[in-house]
Amino acid sequence: MNNSHEFSTLKTKPLFTVVKSSISDRCSFCNNKAKQVPTSAINHFLKDEVKTKLSSLENFYFCSTPSCQVVYFKDNLSITLDDVKYSIGLKDNSYPATVCFCFNWTKEKIYEQIESTGDTSALEEIKEHVKNKSCSCEVQNPKGRCCMADVKKTIIELKNKLIKEDI
Repeated sequence: MNNSHEFSTLKTKPLFTVVKSSISDRCSFCNNKAKQVPTSAINHFLKDEVKTKLSSLENFYFCSTPSCQVVYFKDNLSITLDDVKYSIGLKDNSYPATVCFCFNWTKEKIYEQIESTGDTSALEEIKEHVKNKSCSCEVQNPKGRCCMADVKKTIIELKNKLIKEDI
């Protein structure tokens, strides 16, 4: 049985998928546990035509599994990469692969810095902005919270990648 619903738009792709799910904090496609995101992030990232089809923007979860096409979900709804306005850098094959949405730090920018200097100023710059309260993670980040852990993880992954390339 096909549970996808198509809506009348210029695209022939479904705007979102209705699926059966019994555990509300687990993605129905990859089954990984997720954290709930604030409505402000959902409102910022969803395409307008998707928002108009939803009864509420509350109680969505963010699926952080890189290989999963689902970005947000709740109950029996799944919002995919096709349904969002911006690239989700935490997902596979995103370009640009943004990891800090408030200050535009991408994996590509961090990689270039590490490759040319051996390190990156990303963490220090982001920390300074956070200290000055000039971030808006609850809106700008698709997770609806601070990106520092994702940036740290990205730096480690990219440094390890460069080490492997040098071998």
